[in-house]
Amino acid sequence: MSSGQGPKYTAWNKTEREHLNPLIDREMIVGDQIMLARVYIQKGGHVPLHHHHNEQVTYILEGALKFSIDGKEIVVRKYGNGFAVGLMTPERRSRRGRKPKSAS
Repeated sequence: MSSGQGPKYTAWNKTEREHLNPLIDREMIVGDQIMLARVYIQKGGHVPLHHHHNEQVTYILEGALKFSIDGKEIVVRKYGNGFAVGLMTPERRSRRGRKPKSAS
């Protein structure tokens, strides 16, 4: 554990929602070595190939996502399913299924 800021409480309803493009929004909580993001991808939304300097955990709340990780296609279809992506692993994603509900 790094000697950064220490414990920090952040409420999702106080977190700024970023509008990345017409089909993708996100909210983030950032610590010293991890970032937790709520990402809202509308059907047809696409996140281009990228990587992170930390591990990433994905948990599906609604709909389905298609991921490309290390050149392999993975479709996660059900609420409650998820997976982890290692640090610096190239990945991309796109939304599948119905339009997500608004978060409040």
